[in-house]
Amino acid sequence: MSGNAASLSPGPDVHQLSQGHTLCTVLEHTVDLGGDQLAYSDRLGPGGQLRSLTWRQFRETTRKVAAGLIAHGVSAGDRVAIMASNRIEHIIADAAALHAGAIPVPIYLTAAPEQIAAIAGQCAPTVLIAETADQLARWERALARVDRLKLIVRLDASEEAGGRSWETLVDDGAKYLGDWPHQCESRWRAVCPDETATVVFTSGTTGAPKGVVLTHRNVVYEAKALLAANNLTDAGTSVSYLPFAHIAERMLSMYLPYVAGGHVRLLADSSELADTLRELRPTRFFGVPRIWEKIQTWVSGGDGAADEFNTAEVQAALDTGRRYVASRQSGSVTPAGLLEEFSRTDAQVLSRLRSRAGLDRLVWATSAAAPMPEQTLKFFAGLGIRIYDAYGMTETSGTATTNTEAAYRLGSVGLPLPGVLVDIADDGEILLQGPAVSPGYYGQIEAGVDPSSSGRWLRTGDLGRRDADGFLYLVGRKKEMIITSSGKNIAPAALEELLLESEFISNAIVYGDQRPFLVALVTIDVAAVGAAIAGGPAVMDSNDLTARTEVLTLIQRAVDRANARVSRPEQVKKFALLPEQWTPQGGQLTPTLKLRREAIVIRHGRLLDELYGGPTQGHTE
Repeated sequence: MSGNAASLSPGPDVHQLSQGHTLCTVLEHTVDLGGDQLAYSDRLGPGGQLRSLTWRQFRETTRKVAAGLIAHGVSAGDRVAIMASNRIEHIIADAAALHAGAIPVPIYLTAAPEQIAAIAGQCAPTVLIAETADQLARWERALARVDRLKLIVRLDASEEAGGRSWETLVDDGAKYLGDWPHQCESRWRAVCPDETATVVFTSGTTGAPKGVVLTHRNVVYEAKALLAANNLTDAGTSVSYLPFAHIAERMLSMYLPYVAGGHVRLLADSSELADTLRELRPTRFFGVPRIWEKIQTWVSGGDGAADEFNTAEVQAALDTGRRYVASRQSGSVTPAGLLEEFSRTDAQVLSRLRSRAGLDRLVWATSAAAPMPEQTLKFFAGLGIRIYDAYGMTETSGTATTNTEAAYRLGSVGLPLPGVLVDIADDGEILLQGPAVSPGYYGQIEAGVDPSSSGRWLRTGDLGRRDADGFLYLVGRKKEMIITSSGKNIAPAALEELLLESEFISNAIVYGDQRPFLVALVTIDVAAVGAAIAGGPAVMDSNDLTARTEVLTLIQRAVDRANARVSRPEQVKKFALLPEQWTPQGGQLTPTLKLRREAIVIRHGRLLDELYGGPTQGHTE
């Protein structure tokens, strides 16, 4: 190790603030303080009527459902599997499991039957709450092997044999709560901070998913640390669109609001995000890098925006925004003249551009899950928006390090949260320690060992470096490092980021382990490429586009621009265009939009081999 491990962000003693609390007790406190404030809202289906609950209504329904679970035999410590989209019933089911003393286990909607069976085999759920008949069908193999199951609940169905509708579960709970109120009350009050609050199965870029155990102490600490580090003193308005099996969505849309209140708009379909942002105009927004890139496209290229963006006035305004944001980095001071220039430009131009995407009220913009492309960070900086890039993993309850208003450095993932320790091993691996670190994986926890106090370091598998002020920068994944046949060590993620800066590339993977040079597989942005081809047909599919010489030329230029910014051994010498788009459903991406490298390489192994014997310009498949 480097030997200089330290808490780089002293801050308040958040560890003390979280002592003795559970998600149940912090939710009770939030309701006591602001029970009439709006908590959650959603729409069922496109154009559906808006449904909303205050915090008091949310907790009252949660207690009824918890009582319903108890009435059906759910005991403390039982697992409640939940497979549903982002809707009010999902949030209530999760909180109700906690109030019944049980453990909610979220399942990705994209999970295949084999993955579901593996997860069910590990956690042996007592209850399954599912949304649709299709989801239940994917559970058939798992249910045949689970002998502890006491209850199946369907959200979008009437009463069915062998199960309960959601409405019936609520009614059952209301009756049981009326008959046995003290038993229901004592169940959630008996929950202890060190008991399990959830088991989150990692989506896994390789291999079978593992169940990360997070305790009430872990997640309450994490929520309070985020609030303190970012000085989030007001209840915010936010949008929930990522799966609740994703730790970031659980933290930002469940746990943090339980602690601090606020209004969360739930989206069952992420395709509604653009319209929802413009409608809601949230004050807080989290997006993985690919989502921020999509928003960039909406702002700069939608509905005739491209022409406006190319005007001298807008380009000058964006330059002012970038200089202003750069001046707000740690160690910098904004000159009075630049502050005045930005205020004037913001009022005249930039606020109008932000409102186009519904970001004009944004006060906290953050990103994680993968490195943010520098071009995207600079684009939003031009709009006057600082995206606070963060770093963490499921095993750290989400965020471990983050940029904040008080400590911001463009391109970094910030400083550690209060109480978090960071070190860099001799081989460059990032090591973490602190109260938010998971006690371990489900079924593998060593009895009596608390990783937050045992001195045990979490080996993240990520490579990083720190600057002189302690800001952390990501280099890549340790297991993904490419070692060419000449012995050169290369982090493919950095090269892929450069390729993705092109508006014509929707995704890319760099390959070359034990090979003489690097090659890439590239998928194209059909809309951007189609619009760029002069005289091209109005509608073209991916197969048509990838076969055209003009498209190869566009992508070659993008590759050349990326190559110009790296050393010769790091340059992509050949590439192939793929007509497909990579998705979680197709198996090329995880639900959090990370590359499943092994799956992609296996699928296109023959094409990759051909790149090492074919012509110098790109192939198509």
